[in-house]
Amino acid sequence: MVLWLAEQEQAQATTRRLKEVQEELTREHQQYALLEKESKDKLAAQLQDIQALQLRMQQTHEQHRNEVAQLKMKVDQRQGQIHDGQTVMLQRLKDENIQLQEKASNTQ
Repeated sequence: MVLWLAEQEQAQATTRRLKEVQEELTREHQQYALLEKESKDKLAAQLQDIQALQLRMQQTHEQHRNEVAQLKMKVDQRQGQIHDGQTVMLQRLKDENIQLQEKASNTQ
């Protein structure tokens, strides 16, 4: 009978220890689940930040390309205007030169 009581006490102690271990395991599982959720949320937020940054970079790059194209077009226009102005000035000088040569030959 004493042996039986000792075995029963041992079984109860083992049952209590098993219950404690199960409770500890449950707490740890909950803790890890919370950590996993926090990590996933943080990762999702970082991914969203990266995507927003990438979009801003693409928009900035596109804006820069447009500005460069506009500036190039303005430079080309200015160069054309300068060239046209030089051509007009050169033609005017040629005409003036012809007139001066005519006057010079008429006065001789």
